[in-house]
Amino acid sequence: MVYIMSSLRTCFKSLKEINDLFFKYLWDGKRDKIKWSEMIADYGDGGKKMLDIMAFNKSLKIVWIVKYISNDCKSKWKTFWDFYLSKWGGKCVFLGNSRKKDASKYDIKDSVSRGIC
Repeated sequence: MVYIMSSLRTCFKSLKEINDLFFKYLWDGKRDKIKWSEMIADYGDGGKKMLDIMAFNKSLKIVWIVKYISNDCKSKWKTFWDFYLSKWGGKCVFLGNSRKKDASKYDIKDSVSRGIC
């Protein structure tokens, strides 16, 4: 799962389907017996620490951003993003202090939030 989710673009619809499969398996296709929010909560909070696939996917994407902006990481894949993001300021896209309303001026298309796979 980690390899697939970290290297491929995933959309909201497919992540929701995976989450639904987990819960159908857990409850044997029957109605949920415990609230989803309690299932993903930590043991210390009374939860069962079940994997939240959507939060897991977001965290994997954030790790890519952290590696991209890190000067310690010397991977060659960073040159692609340097080129692609150069017209918007490169790493400054992630390091800047842009406000949410200013971010719309960058004209970066987010296919995941629009439901396009």
